[in-house]
Amino acid sequence: MTPGDLLIGLGLMLLIEGAMYSLAPRGMQRLMAQLGQLPEGHVRLLGLASAVLGFLIIFTLRG
Repeated sequence: MTPGDLLIGLGLMLLIEGAMYSLAPRGMQRLMAQLGQLPEGHVRLLGLASAVLGFLIIFTLRG
């Protein structure tokens, strides 16, 4: 994995997140409000699950 790969990944993440906020701002606001209502442990578990899923995708594709 090169620094360029990391920058491409960061750019892709920003592109997807920016598209979600620009295409459905109210939906994203509702999602953030609901996320704020969850207990801290659940939010932490969601973050960990996302990180593991991302790692598995990268590991599978890059070997």
